[in-house]
Amino acid sequence: MKRLSDTEGRSVVSPPTGSELPKRAKEEVNRTGLLKLFLKLSIELTIIIIYYSYASTKYTIEEIGKFTQIIVLVFAFGMAVYKKDVEGIIQFAASFLATQATVRGLKYAIAAERPDGSDYRSFPSAQTASAFSGATFIHKRYGMEQAIIPYLLAVFTGYSRIHANKHYFHDVAAGALLSGFFTWFSVIVRHILRHTTHGDNVRLRTGARPHIQKGRDEE
Repeated sequence: MKRLSDTEGRSVVSPPTGSELPKRAKEEVNRTGLLKLFLKLSIELTIIIIYYSYASTKYTIEEIGKFTQIIVLVFAFGMAVYKKDVEGIIQFAASFLATQATVRGLKYAIAAERPDGSDYRSFPSAQTASAFSGATFIHKRYGMEQAIIPYLLAVFTGYSRIHANKHYFHDVAAGALLSGFFTWFSVIVRHILRHTTHGDNVRLRTGARPHIQKGRDEE
């Protein structure tokens, strides 16, 4: 875009020219291509780690589940950083911290014994909650297409906890549900705050009074 002067000498901004539009489209395509490449490499790396770890019997399914948990979290955070999505980073951090605080509180409050009898911190599953925090964030923020693999990895994390005899199914399900709830709640709260702030700013600039639509019971 170029700055021009009108007949009265005022500075105006011209609309994008034909040559600028393809350039912007090309930049967007490049960004999308890099994101898809990043996703593909992450998937391939995850498959390689799981396959060779399991094939060599160096790691158990429980230990592989710990890897998949971390991979989902790193991928969710990395996607937000790559997109320069500051609001998304805040949402992810808020939902993750809220989920973990609730999980830890419930573990001590309920004090459910683990299947293997090792301690009384079975309900709910913290590792499953962590993995699903990343997956549900990607789903809500960037779409289901981007979240399919993270969801599969999160499910594997939950399975690994049951397989290791560290959790019952309801422990894992509760962890997944808690992370989903806090992720969606954080997105809704941020959406409300953003629109409320935007509305207040508009009213301050224009001096307009808020329009209140009467409900049926007030008519």
